[in-house]
Amino acid sequence: MALKSLKGDRSSTVSTTALARTLPITPKKNQDDNIKKVAVTMPDLNTSEQQGQLIEFDQTMSLEAIIKDICQKWSLTEPKNYALRFNETNQKMYITESNRNNIRDGQVLNLTPSAGQTARQIQQALSGSRLEDKNTALRQLSFLASDFTFAMEFIRIEAHRLIIDIVQGGNFKGDPLAYTLKSFVCLMDHAIISWEILDVDFIKKVADCVSVSSSNLDPSCLQSALAILESVVLHW
Repeated sequence: MALKSLKGDRSSTVSTTALARTLPITPKKNQDDNIKKVAVTMPDLNTSEQQGQLIEFDQTMSLEAIIKDICQKWSLTEPKNYALRFNETNQKMYITESNRNNIRDGQVLNLTPSAGQTARQIQQALSGSRLEDKNTALRQLSFLASDFTFAMEFIRIEAHRLIIDIVQGGNFKGDPLAYTLKSFVCLMDHAIISWEILDVDFIKKVADCVSVSSSNLDPSCLQSALAILESVVLHW
């Protein structure tokens, strides 16, 4: 895999090892404060020929224009269906106009499906009949639900109701249930919707996660279930 670097028209080739380490930082005295030199990769592009890009992220340009530029270099159509995300151990959020100023020189960013696109994909998987697809979607949801941008899109299409239905159905145990409860806690933590949307059946199912015998108790389920019940008491 090759990597495009900046030179003149912002394109040439460097080793892929550049993606595995922090990029060199240009001294501020030689660099416009509005320009951040970053790498962009696309993890979801399933090809060994993928080329990462080194770009000058211009803070004076709209995100829409920057993403359109990146998509053109990879011959990707429909740039509106893509978004940039941070790619650090403790920072995987979607990049928005409100947090783009957190981008630093030398960071590696990911080009991924947009929050809206991803929310619809997860909704489709959870609405389908394939158990494997549902489990994969729940795992992905548990990772993304803490991101406000994603949560807004997920709730906007009312996909959170699928999570409520899954809990009330009582058909998931172990990791899938843990993913489901964790996702619900994260979605509700954004305070986008009221706890009053819940009914007694949902609360009873969550309470069951707390009352099961200790030998069968999943710690992750317990933690999320307790958080839900506590919030119900406070807000319901």
